[in-house]
This record gives sequence, structure tokens and C-alpha cells, in this order.
Amino acid sequence: MEENVGLNFVSNLREITDFYDEELSSKKLLPKTKMDALYICAILVLLVTGVTLLLIALAKLQSPHSAAILSTTAIVLLVFVLVLIKPIINSRDKTVKLQFGDGEKQQYLSLVNKKSSINENNILFAYRTDRIASKLNEMGIYKDEHITIIIEHLENLSQNNKSIKWLPIGIFGLFLIPLWTEFVGKNLSSTSSVIFLILLGSTLAIVVYMLNLTFKNFLWSEADKQQEIATIMKIILASRF
Repeated sequence: MEENVGLNFVSNLREITDFYDEELSSKKLLPKTKMDALYICAILVLLVTGVTLLLIALAKLQSPHSAAILSTTAIVLLVFVLVLIKPIINSRDKTVKLQFGDGEKQQYLSLVNKKSSINENNILFAYRTDRIASKLNEMGIYKDEHITIIIEHLENLSQNNKSIKWLPIGIFGLFLIPLWTEFVGKNLSSTSSVIFLILLGSTLAIVVYMLNLTFKNFLWSEADKQQEIATIMKIILASRF
């Protein structure tokens, strides 16, 4: 009977995840440029300004004309936020081509296609898969059963992390939905109110979209990493058959 089974399992798992963090993270493979930072700052400024105008509009419901103007301005600013996402994707695409432009990494540029929004994901995923496959061989992890257990454990960790971090957001949503329903019922009394609520709803839709991106990039980054490693290991396992 093998001793220290749990210790060995957790040590191997930590070595794999540490390897990902130190060698395969987006920060390591594709460092952000000054242009990326400029775009991100612009997005933050526009987003904060748009949300602030939306809150001011809510405070001016007794003046439908002012509220409608503020809401429209907020929508315009938040639409600019969405427009700026495209330049960020293009900038990242150039960084990918620069970082993978020579040596052994150059072969991964064959995955580049006209849809630049997926170039980064495809290239990084392929590169990470090959590096993790090599890492498993280096660690002496060859048994399919061992890899399968690691995959299942990583998927459970990912799901638990998302559930824990989503819980307070879900609870907040449960309180917010009836308040929003009451708000709409109270203010849906005239044509100007209908127009305002349509503008307000459009603004909130954009805000929710941006919040979703924020949650994915910050709150769920660890869970997404665990899920990606599990997916990569599934591919490695499947390639052996």
C-alpha cells in the first residue's frame, strides 16, 4: 500500500497549478502594453461616468426630461465602452504575434485566422496544452487513472469556487428584482416614463454585460484557471488513445 497518497496528490496538484501561474498565465505569456493600459483606463472612466449619470437620472425621476437626457448620455458613454473592446482585442492580437514571433513558439501562429478575437484564446490554449503535457511527463504522471482523478478534482474546485463567489451576487439579485419590479410599476404612468424606462433598461443591460466581464476576469479567474487546466488534461488524456 502506497504511503502519503494524499500528500503526494496535493503536492502534484499544487506543482501543476503553480507551473501554470509561473509559466503559462496570460500575464507571463502576453504582458500588457501601454496601449492596453490606455484603453482599459478609458473604459473605466467611461463606465464610472455612465453609471454615475444613471444614478443621477434615478434621482431626477420627477423631471422626466432631465432624466431622459441623463440616461441617453449614459447609454452613449457605455456604448463607447463596448466600442473600445475591439481596439483592445486588436492590440492583444498584435501582442500575440510579437510574443510568438520567433523560436519554437512561432509554430503556434499558424492558428491565426481573420477572427482576431479568438486568436489569443486559441494560441494560448494550444501552447498551454503542449507545455502541461510535457510537465506531466516530467513529473512522471503517466497513469490515465491518476490524470482522471486530477481532472475531476479540478472541476470540483472550479465549481465550488464559482458557487461560493456567486452566492452573494445571487442573494443581492433576489433583493434587487422585486425592488426593480416595484420601481417600474410605480413610474410606468406616462409615455415619457416608458421612454425613460426603456433607456434605463438599455443602460442597465450594458452595465450588466460589463459586470459579467469584470466577474469573469477577477472574481472567477481562479475557477476559470482550474477549469482550463482540467480541460487541457482531458485533451492530453484523449490524445493517448
